[in-house]
Amino acid sequence: MEIEKKKKHGIKRLNPTRSASEDPSDYMISMKRCKKSIIEYLTFEPVSPSTIYFSRPFNPDTSLEFAVQKPTTIGLEKCKSYIPSIKRKNLKEDCRNLIKIAHQIMGKETSPPVKKEKKPSLKDQQKIFLEEEFKAGVTDFNTLASQTKFTRQQIRNMWMKFKSDKSILKDYRNQRNKLNEAHCQFIIEFFENKANFDKTIIELHSELRAHFMFEEGFISFWTLYDYVHKLSLSYKKIVYKVSRANIPSIKLKRAQVARTILSAHLNSFDLIYIDEISFNLEMRLAKGWAMRGKQLNASKPPKSKNYSVIVAMDINGYLGVKVVKGGVKGPEFISFMFELCTSERNRISQKKTVFLMDNASIHKSKDFMQKFAKYYTVLYNAAYTPQLNPIEFTFSKFKYLVKKAKPTSEKDLIKKILRTANEISAKDCSECIVHSLTFIEQAMDQENFF
Repeated sequence: MEIEKKKKHGIKRLNPTRSASEDPSDYMISMKRCKKSIIEYLTFEPVSPSTIYFSRPFNPDTSLEFAVQKPTTIGLEKCKSYIPSIKRKNLKEDCRNLIKIAHQIMGKETSPPVKKEKKPSLKDQQKIFLEEEFKAGVTDFNTLASQTKFTRQQIRNMWMKFKSDKSILKDYRNQRNKLNEAHCQFIIEFFENKANFDKTIIELHSELRAHFMFEEGFISFWTLYDYVHKLSLSYKKIVYKVSRANIPSIKLKRAQVARTILSAHLNSFDLIYIDEISFNLEMRLAKGWAMRGKQLNASKPPKSKNYSVIVAMDINGYLGVKVVKGGVKGPEFISFMFELCTSERNRISQKKTVFLMDNASIHKSKDFMQKFAKYYTVLYNAAYTPQLNPIEFTFSKFKYLVKKAKPTSEKDLIKKILRTANEISAKDCSECIVHSLTFIEQAMDQENFF
């Protein structure tokens, strides 16, 4: 009866002989069942049907170690004290060197871009051939026309140009540039105005025409488009952010988190990134191939409930994932974290592991703070700053692969989520971590994040 009551309330200890005052990672916490929100009844075993852990041993040689700093065995509290209250002069330089060393570790060292020589087109090659023939004294236009794609009259015109000491390759047609300095200055000021960020070339043309009072066909849309392209401007998708994302308090917190992450890397700490992502059957690829002028139609997938996935990642790839029906509840997240600590017991015993996660309510619940955060080092990311957590960058590929798999049922969706998670390689994760480091300097300067 006593065993049945324990199972009823979801309690199971890995080692029931040990007392509750000992290390809490040796047993799992008690949990009430959350309104059948879990896929199957959780027994808190290391591997359940909705949980998978990958056999990827941690390789310290691939960790982002800074060449100058010596690895230490201190905790994050000492790591935080590594950053003084005043701004270090060489902290940004350390960040740049760290990114450079990381590229060298991955074999992806950046080199200055090499300008490729533009190869002459077939038409230009034939013009070069004609110029050499003219220099050799060949003036038989009919023979030259049979050897090239030019007509006899075109070759004769080229001969006249060559005779007047002019290059055949150069176009001497004197076309007047329709955009003068006043037009160019108006276009630059037009795009400097923040109110015009969503205006199109057609609207620019109409305002330019109303200001300078020229006829409709005097300046074409393509002329404007070419000049705007020379200004390195492109018409792209707008990403809207809440105005609160860049208030001074969040900028200050963002700078503190960026310095802490940087110092953790500089002191060779072991960072594990945690986050959640959701899936459902209605998620499908948005683009495909079809005949021009015809609409591309496909059958709509059946409706389904959302499935949340808790993911843990390090530089060697995904460490484990857990699929939960609906939203993630606090007990489900705590059970995942304890299972993760059990599977990664050896590396966590070195006391150099830092868990980086966002400020979701399940990450700061009372049970989590008392039973996990009290014994393990947890670093919370700043609000509205997903760029500092590299696991966010891997989710785009994760979602794409699940969409491409085209799950047909909810059970099939769970299987393909777990199978697809193993396809996220160590290369993908390491590149995302290095890409996340490029935002450190921007965060330390307290610049706006979008």
